[in-house]
Amino acid sequence: MVDFVKIAVGLLVLILSLLVKELIINVSTLVEFGMDRNEAYNLVSSVSKLNPIIYTIIVGISAIIIIKGAQS
Repeated sequence: MVDFVKIAVGLLVLILSLLVKELIINVSTLVEFGMDRNEAYNLVSSVSKLNPIIYTIIVGISAIIIIKGAQS
């Protein structure tokens, strides 16, 4: 029997990760909130380097959840 709850949770995680990926942190936005320009630039560059790795992990986890739901 297919577990639709697990499939729904996997799809929800996938959709949320797509929405989070679309959120872009701008240097100017961080400077407006009182952060130093150099610190803001370093933060944005480090997040942009880690973003593909985090996104790949999230997509992998959601795929595992969907597959497990389809198998059970």
